[in-house]
Amino acid sequence: MTNTDNLYGSMLEEIEDYAILLLDPKGNVVNWNKGAEKIKGYKAEEIIGKNFSLFYAKEENVKKLPQQLLKEAATKGKALNEGWRLKKNGVRFWASVLLTAIHDENKNVIGFSKVTRDLTEKKRYEVNLQKALFEAQELSKSNESYKKMIEEIEDYDITLLDTNGTIMNWNKGVEKIKGYKAEEIIGKNIATFYTEEDTKRKLPQTLLDEATKKGRAVNEGWRVKKNGTRFWGNIVITAIHNGDNEVVGFSNITHDLTEKKKAEGLAKSLERTQVGLAKIFNASPSGMAIVDIESGKFIEVNKSFQSTLGYTRKEAIGTTADELGMVSAETQQISFGKLKEQGYLKNEEVACINKKGHRVDTIFSVEPFEIQGKNRFLCILHDVTFMKEVEEQINQLNQELNLSLGEQKLANSELEAFSYSVSHDLRAPLRAIRSYTKILQEDYGTALDADALQMMNAVSTNAERMSQLIDDLLAFSRMGKKELNLRRIKMTELAKASLDIVKASLHSPVKATIIINDLLPIVADYNLMGVILTNLISNAIKYSAKAVNPQIDISSYNKNGENIYVVKDNGVGFDMAYYDKLFGVFQRLHGMTEFEGTGIGLALVKRIVTRHGGRVWAEAEENKGATFYVALPTNNIK
Repeated sequence: MTNTDNLYGSMLEEIEDYAILLLDPKGNVVNWNKGAEKIKGYKAEEIIGKNFSLFYAKEENVKKLPQQLLKEAATKGKALNEGWRLKKNGVRFWASVLLTAIHDENKNVIGFSKVTRDLTEKKRYEVNLQKALFEAQELSKSNESYKKMIEEIEDYDITLLDTNGTIMNWNKGVEKIKGYKAEEIIGKNIATFYTEEDTKRKLPQTLLDEATKKGRAVNEGWRVKKNGTRFWGNIVITAIHNGDNEVVGFSNITHDLTEKKKAEGLAKSLERTQVGLAKIFNASPSGMAIVDIESGKFIEVNKSFQSTLGYTRKEAIGTTADELGMVSAETQQISFGKLKEQGYLKNEEVACINKKGHRVDTIFSVEPFEIQGKNRFLCILHDVTFMKEVEEQINQLNQELNLSLGEQKLANSELEAFSYSVSHDLRAPLRAIRSYTKILQEDYGTALDADALQMMNAVSTNAERMSQLIDDLLAFSRMGKKELNLRRIKMTELAKASLDIVKASLHSPVKATIIINDLLPIVADYNLMGVILTNLISNAIKYSAKAVNPQIDISSYNKNGENIYVVKDNGVGFDMAYYDKLFGVFQRLHGMTEFEGTGIGLALVKRIVTRHGGRVWAEAEENKGATFYVALPTNNIK
C-alpha cells in the first residue's frame, strides 16, 4: 500500500462532513467513522451491531423504507434516497443516502456501503429560494425586472405549469439544460422531459398529484434533452395556490446534477479499495484540499478546487493560499485568524480570489487530522457565488416591488379622484351645453341659416359623444375595483341575449348573417361576460357592415385547460402592424368619420378578461375580416 493510499485511508476515518459506514447483509452496522458520529450523534460503541433502521423515523419504519432500500441495493447494485433522518437526540436532519451492495468473488451480497451527507442547510435554501421566487412572482406578475431575472437564470430550469402540467413559461435554463427554445416548449406537457419508461409508469402525473396533495414533490432521475441524450436531474415541483387555497398551477425547478451523479457512482469502490478514495476526492463536486498545518502549503487539491479557483494542481501544490493570492487581507484577518484561534472552521463564509482576480463567494470548512505523525488540514469549499447573486437579485426585486406597490396605491388614489371629478364636475357643464343647444334648435331653428344649423348639430353630436365617452371611461375605471360574482354561465344563452341588446341599441336593422354555435359553459361573472360579448358582437357588426355579404360566426373550443371563445367577422379588419394599440384606452385603428366609437370598448374587454385570469388577442388582415379570441381558465368548472 502506498503513502497516498495511507493518506486517503486516514482521511476516510477523519472526514466529518460525510457519514461513511459498512452494513452486514441484514443492515446491521459493522463500522463507524467520525462523520457518522458528528452527523448522527452516536459514538461507535453505541451503534456498531445495531440496525441502520434506527436512523429512520417511525413512519418510515412502518412503511419498511430501510428494508426496501436494502432490497433495491441488493437487486440493482445501489439505492439512492433523500429524506428526513433522526439523530441520537431525536432531532431530524435532511440526508442524502447512497447504499451500495458489496459482493464476493461469486457475486453474492456480503454487505453494503452506506454514505450519508447532511443537506439540511441546502434543503432549507431550496425551500426559501422557491418561496422567495414565487412570492415575488405573485406580487409582481407585470413586473419586468422579475420576469427578466427568471428568464436570465441559466443554471436552473425554472418553469410554471398549469394544473394539467402544461408548460406556461420558459427561462434560459430550459434552453441550456434541455436544449429547447421558448417557442418549442411552451404549450407542451412536462412529460416531454421524462424517459419513455417513466412516462409509461405515469411518473409526471404522480409527481403533480403528490405536489397537489402535499404542496411539494421532490424527485431525482434521468431526464431527456431535446437531442435525446439523458441527464440526471433534481426536480422540485411546488403547488401554487390562489387566495382560496385552490391549486392553480405548479412551479418546476430542475437542476442538472449529472456530474454529481457521476461522482456518486464512484462510491461503489469505496469499501473495496482505498484507491477509490482518491477517485472520490477528485470527483467530488465540492472543492477539496489537503494542507500541511505547520507550513500552510497545499499537499493535494482536487479537480473541483482547481476549476473553482482557476489554479492547476501543479500551481497549487507546494504553495500557500497567501502566496497564490486566493484570500483577501480581510479574510486573512477574520477567517484565518479564527482558524488559528480555534483550530478549525465550520461553514464559514469566505470571499476567495480566483486566478483571474475575480471574487468567488464560498462556504469554507477546515478540519484537522493526523497522518503518519504529521498534522494536516482537510479543507472543503462550496462555491455559492450564484446563490449570493440570486439573493441580491431577490432583495433588489423586493425593494422595487415595495416601491411599485406604493406607486400603484398613489395611482389608484389619483384615478379615484379623477373619476369623481368626471362624474360630478364635468357632467354639469355638459348637461348645460346639451340643454341650451336643444333650446336654440327648437326656438330659433327657423331663424338660423344652413351653416348655423350645421354648427348647432355638430355641437349637439359632440356633446352626446362626450357624454358617452364619460360613461365608458367611468365604467373602465371602476372595473379594477368591482368584486367578481362568480357563477356557472350558459354562454350560448348569454351570447343570444347580448346580440338582442346590440340590435336594440342600433338605429337600423342588422344586415349581417350571425351564427351562434353551441358555446362551452364557464364559471365567471355573468354581467361582465355580457359586457365582453356585447362589445365584441357590436364591433363585429359595425366593422362588417360595409361588406357585400357580412357574416359573423361565434364559437368556442377547449385547449390546455382553457375555454377559448371566438368572434369572427369578414369586415374591414385592420393592419397587424398596429396591433399593440388595439386594446389601449382611446386607441382607434379607424377614424371617427368612418366608424363610430369612443376607443374604450376593447380596453374594457381586456381588463375584464384579465380580472378573470384569462387572455385576449386578435388576428386580422385589412379588408379580410378580424377574429377575436377570449381564453378563460376552466380549473373551477365542476
